[in-house]
Amino acid sequence: MKPPSADRHWFVIRTNPKCEEKAATNLRKASFEVYFPRQRIERKNKRTHVKHVIERPLMLRYIFVGMPANVKHFGFARACEGVEDFLRNNQVPLRIPFRAVEEFYLAEVDMRFDETEQARKYMAQKFAPGTQHVVTEGPFDGMVVEIRRLLDNGDVDGIVRLFGGKANIRVKADKLAAA
Repeated sequence: MKPPSADRHWFVIRTNPKCEEKAATNLRKASFEVYFPRQRIERKNKRTHVKHVIERPLMLRYIFVGMPANVKHFGFARACEGVEDFLRNNQVPLRIPFRAVEEFYLAEVDMRFDETEQARKYMAQKFAPGTQHVVTEGPFDGMVVEIRRLLDNGDVDGIVRLFGGKANIRVKADKLAAA
């Protein structure tokens, strides 16, 4: 999966129902850059007990499209099969900051949307007890957290040094960066 380009202007396109893949393919054929975030989910067959992974759209009916900065007309993208329209504000296509698109991409690469055994093992290894991470957002921003355990809901139970002592905190895993 290729990372989104920073030199593009990014927009959100609403697709026809169940046409995310078709819209993404047709937009790529029309020379637009497309980022289509996906989620992987592990399912177990009730009869055979065999696990298999399915991939589905993260946001039903929405994909990101990157357009050159000099584009003033949006009709070429809207004419692609599977595309319903742009997400708009006062009849003008709403431009999305590149950083927002990049955050979705990085979270997908980091398996934060996935519900698979592989993703659970990756998170358990990444946030193993005793490892240290830096809080990137919230009241503990910039503080180092020593991981105690990874909770089932994706939060991290950890310890920070605060006012000369130690304090237990719970932080969302996506609000932590490697120290």
